[in-house]
Amino acid sequence: MSGRRPNGLPTTVDSTDFAGRALRFLQSLVPPGFRPAVSYASAPAGALFAATIQYALLPKPSVAPFVFFYFSIAFVAWVAGRGPGLATVLCSAVVGNWLFLEPYGQFSVTSPALTATVLFVVSSGAVALLCAGFRDALLQAQRTAAELREDKDALRVAHEQLRELDQRKNEFLGVLSHELRNPLAAIRMSMSIAARVVPGSNDARRSFAVIDRQVRQLTRLVDDLLDVTRISRGKVRLQHETVDLRALATQAAQDYLSLFEKNGLQLDVSLEDKPLLVHGDSTRIAQILGNLLQNAAKFTSQGDRTTLSIKRTDDGFAEVSVQDTGPGIPSDVLPSIFEPFVQAEKTLERSASGLGLGLALVKGLVELHGGSVSAENLAPGGGAKFVVCIPLDRRKLARPTQAAIPTARSRARRVLVVEDNIDAAESLKEALELDSHTVALAHTGSEGIQKARSFKPDVVLCDIGLPVMNGFEVAKAMRADPELRSATLIAVSGYALPEDVERAKASGFDLHLTKPIELSVLERAMAEVSARPRPP
Repeated sequence: MSGRRPNGLPTTVDSTDFAGRALRFLQSLVPPGFRPAVSYASAPAGALFAATIQYALLPKPSVAPFVFFYFSIAFVAWVAGRGPGLATVLCSAVVGNWLFLEPYGQFSVTSPALTATVLFVVSSGAVALLCAGFRDALLQAQRTAAELREDKDALRVAHEQLRELDQRKNEFLGVLSHELRNPLAAIRMSMSIAARVVPGSNDARRSFAVIDRQVRQLTRLVDDLLDVTRISRGKVRLQHETVDLRALATQAAQDYLSLFEKNGLQLDVSLEDKPLLVHGDSTRIAQILGNLLQNAAKFTSQGDRTTLSIKRTDDGFAEVSVQDTGPGIPSDVLPSIFEPFVQAEKTLERSASGLGLGLALVKGLVELHGGSVSAENLAPGGGAKFVVCIPLDRRKLARPTQAAIPTARSRARRVLVVEDNIDAAESLKEALELDSHTVALAHTGSEGIQKARSFKPDVVLCDIGLPVMNGFEVAKAMRADPELRSATLIAVSGYALPEDVERAKASGFDLHLTKPIELSVLERAMAEVSARPRPP
């Protein structure tokens, strides 16, 4: 029989993994009733410990003022979980800004300091989420192993599975380290350059362009991890409509053509003359096509060719195939190519970046549409072929016409930002004011309602995770107030699960946008939502 420790972890897990043993040992030191308080108490403790080390070594750093905080954030997220890890991010941002950004000894609100603080929150938040996510996956794998030990026949199979999981875990950690360090190194160096050059110069613009690209890369990594988790838990909800697969394929080919040209590859497109209508989520289908094309661009050698083709099958399916003339898929990888964290390339050069999640997302999203996906090698050395089949829409619905979207900057607006994070609120205010909007700030829900009555905003951008009175309650209160109900309410939040979006809509928000958000996306959203007719 398999017993359990007081902390709930199985005693029969016989892992040789040092990190797993260390995690169990640290958790066993804390009595069960005190674990939540101790977990969150580790956030300020981790931030202060990192600050102490950095203050002893680099009391006034000119570069990388938050460098030691990354280690404490990773450690807290690994030992205590996602919540304490993210709390450590916030504590570290405040402490690091206060102690290690000029002027020292107070909270710095200069533009370089705010930029450094925001970039630290984004990048270290990604580190916390990734470490906590893998911690949960490791614990779940260990619990699964303990249950399988009850069956001797299943034990042999479980042993092989756990050995493969352990190998994948080690490979994933190596890839994750590579994928995080590269953007962070570029961000760090670009910040150093930006601090030394003339503001507004070409060098400064290039530095900020590098920072922008690398933050996008970190955001994409986090989004991919969250999407895989949502699919595995059945949390993805499709927005079904009648979609022309042929039009989506044409757009996807145009979007990725520059990537193929950059890599010295040729992209051919072969489509039917007539539209191929399917009943599905256009955004998710575009994600399927994009991931297949991106995968082909990564693993195809320079000078090779990739062909995207779509056709109608006799049994009522739309068949999408992406075929390349590259080296093909190694035979040992082919059976598991659609599993998370699986990649064919395992060399140190890592010419193909990513976490090995793209094809896993393709499989999950295709199956949500009632379809199937397969991969095969062609003749030896003749390349690989991926085939996606999605059922055709047999309802004979008319193709929906796309409504014209107002221009992103149709007019200046009065915008109220309700955000408890002062840095996020101030930076959003400055960005909106650059586009000629009049902006007011509130840092609590009740303050936001009071300020809305005097400020009379056209648009309210409201965070969800507000203290005391959360964003859902703010939206309900504004919709119930005759003076405020006509304002456009947009939720701008890090809570992005489907149930969060549904709850935002039910509370009265016109739209839900997920942090981090680009200003151009926010501008288009405000213009589009404000143009909608509102019931009296």
